[in-house]
Amino acid sequence: MVYLRSQADELDRVAVGGLAELPPPDTSPTSEPDVAPAASMTAPMNILVVGVDRRPPGDEVLGSRPDSIGVVRIDNTGGRVSLLSVPRDLWVTDAAGRSDRINTFLADGPTALVDVVSATLGVDINHYVEVDFDGFVRLIDLAGGVTIPFDVASRDERTGFMVESGCQTLDGDEALAYVRSRHLQQFDPASGEWVQDRTSDLGRVARQQDAIDRLFRQVLAADYGATDQVRLLTDVIDDITVDDGLDLDGLRSIFATVSAIGSGRFVTTDLVAGLSDEVINGQEVLVADPVVLDAIVGQFLDPTSGTEPTPSELLDAAIVPTAPAC
Repeated sequence: MVYLRSQADELDRVAVGGLAELPPPDTSPTSEPDVAPAASMTAPMNILVVGVDRRPPGDEVLGSRPDSIGVVRIDNTGGRVSLLSVPRDLWVTDAAGRSDRINTFLADGPTALVDVVSATLGVDINHYVEVDFDGFVRLIDLAGGVTIPFDVASRDERTGFMVESGCQTLDGDEALAYVRSRHLQQFDPASGEWVQDRTSDLGRVARQQDAIDRLFRQVLAADYGATDQVRLLTDVIDDITVDDGLDLDGLRSIFATVSAIGSGRFVTTDLVAGLSDEVINGQEVLVADPVVLDAIVGQFLDPTSGTEPTPSELLDAAIVPTAPAC
C-alpha cells in the first residue's frame, strides 16, 4: 500500500463546481490482509465521464472539446450500472441563457459542462472524470483490447479504421478509430460496394455504447480481487483527470462496487428517441423533445419508474455489430 499511496500524488485532480455531495461510504472488510479495505458505496452515484479531444499547440481549433459525453450511474442498492450517452451536437441552454452545442461548454471549464449537463437532464452530478485520446488508447491496451464481432468488413477512411469480417480484437489505436467513426461503411458482398451508415453521430453513439458494453463485461469477467484492483488503478492514474473531491480511495470504492455488481447488470441508454435534426444559427444540431427526454432520464435513474420511450427507427438503422459475443 505504500506504493499505492505514493502514486496518489500522480492523480490529476481539478476543481469542479456544481457537484452534488454524497453521504460518506462505509468501509468493507477484505480477505486480503496486505490491502487496505475499499469503501462500500452507500448511495447511487452519477459520474459525468468525458472523452476529450485535446488539440496540440498551433492547431486551428484551440483548446479541448468533448468527443463523447456520458453519465454513468452506479446504483449499489439497485445492483445496476447504467450509462446515459449524450450526443455532442445536442442543443442546450445554460442558466445564463447561453445556447449552443453541448460539447462547446467545456471551453469554459468542467464546471460549465457539469452545470449544463445537470440542468439539461435534471440529474445531480456527483463526480467528474475526463479521459483524453491517449488515455483511452492506453486503457484499452491495459484491458488487452476489446473484442467485437463484425458482421462484414467495415471501414472509416476519415479515422483510418479498417477491419475484416468476423471476431476481431481491437487494440487501443484501432478501438479509438472505431468509436470516433461518424462515417462508418460496411462492405456489401451482393453489390460489391461500400455502404455508409446514414445515422452519422447517432450511429457513432450507438457503436460507442456497444463497445463500452463489451469492454465492461470483458473486464469484469476477470473477477479482480482487491490486490488486482489496486494494480489496475495504479496503471490508469496517469490517463485520467478527476474532480478534486475524488481521490484514489474514491476510485477504489467505485471499482470495488462495480465489480461487486457484476458484468450482467450493465445497461446503456441514449436520447435518440427524443431528438430531431434542426438548423440553428447556421449550425446543424440535435434538439430534444423535453417530454421524451424526461421519460428517458426517468428510466435511466429508475428502470421501474414507467414505460420506456418508443425506440428510434433511425438508431435501428445504425451500423452496430449484431452478434452478442464472440
